Amino acid sequence: MNNDQKERFRRELADKFIHLLETEKIEWTQGWQSGNLTPPFNAVNENQYKGINRFTLTLTSMIEGYDDPRWVTMNQIQDKKETYHKGEKWHLKAGSHGTKVEYWYPYDHENHKPLTWDQYKKEIKNGRDRDEFLIYPKYFTVFNASQIEGISPYEKAIDNKDVSIDNLVKKLSESMNVPIHYDGVGSAFYRPSTDDIHLPRPESFYSSAEFNGTALHELAHSTGHPTRLNRDIKNLFGSENYAFEELVAEMTSCFMSANLSDVDIGSFNRFENNTAYLQSWIEAIQNKPDALIRAVKEADRATNYMEYKVGIIPESEYKRQNSLEKISTGKSTSHTSEIENLSSKLTSFAEKYDPYEFKDIETAPGQINNMTKQDLAQNITEPYKDYLNSVLQDSSRPDIKTEALDIKNEIEALEKSQTNPHPFRMHF
Repeated sequence: MNNDQKERFRRELADKFIHLLETEKIEWTQGWQSGNLTPPFNAVNENQYKGINRFTLTLTSMIEGYDDPRWVTMNQIQDKKETYHKGEKWHLKAGSHGTKVEYWYPYDHENHKPLTWDQYKKEIKNGRDRDEFLIYPKYFTVFNASQIEGISPYEKAIDNKDVSIDNLVKKLSESMNVPIHYDGVGSAFYRPSTDDIHLPRPESFYSSAEFNGTALHELAHSTGHPTRLNRDIKNLFGSENYAFEELVAEMTSCFMSANLSDVDIGSFNRFENNTAYLQSWIEAIQNKPDALIRAVKEADRATNYMEYKVGIIPESEYKRQNSLEKISTGKSTSHTSEIENLSSKLTSFAEKYDPYEFKDIETAPGQINNMTKQDLAQNITEPYKDYLNSVLQDSSRPDIKTEALDIKNEIEALEKSQTNPHPFRMHF
């Protein structure tokens, strides 16, 4: 794939990301399977554990490293009447510790006897009052199948030997000095404190695309380390800053996927799941339109860094991009005063006129105020000219049209005076 194709692919993805809020909500699916992905269930009756029991057993599996979702009681292990597992002799391994689960059951206070939930529902349906029953908890100790000798092996749903680790992932890990450990039971994560990545086994992923996309996501997180791009990555789970970093990492993973050896840009089929993942995190960010645009810019920055580290773009190009970034943050530019003045005019104008009819008119000036200085410094002007053209087309007020035309003329004058347009343009 040549550079033009990759650049076009990246721009198209960026545009889709920015319009995520207009996309119908999609359900995200995890790209790998492990014992913990299969809900814990009883090995004898095959009933799945639910609620707090499911949470407790899943957490225990993660802590202890169990990759078998089956659990049994001591009574089922002993099976003195040989009714649970005929032909098999089960023995609990020495030193094994059980996990408590709870079972709530209805008790008929009037008739002094416990009921099944089906019996309870039937009694209520027949007209009895709920106050005639009490709900009691009963506790059991269960053991994971990994703790039992003699139990038949669990047939895992996935053991995909066709999953391959792309050379891009290997080179990024090596060049960025970020080790990847394939020890995650049911999770994938980057740990800032040790600057390393933990992933499930490659063969537990549904495809090479899912594995490499996940690896690129975690490698993208690592670009935020203080020794690299120094983003704010140590945040409380579920917070706005945590959610923002997830957006950056997933977008970066998508951008970097264009460099994978086996990706087919024409039929890139992971985007729907990427979209679902991004949607799940954008819900945690209040100022959503602005956050999406900022996340795309940070992802672009991270992608440039990663491409530089593996030699996809030369050092001279990366330095040129860094100089543009310094310009965009106002550290050096001969047009600073013009950009400041023009940015203020755009922000003030947005407060007076809102062509997109936002429900909350503060969204428009807030978005423009945060972005225009950086964009104008990089000669990214098309979104603002589109904005002003919509005003000129829609407004019936001469004063508004005159002001919009004046600002548009100033933008075009600024365009002519700047000589280094940024190659990556994002559109609202």
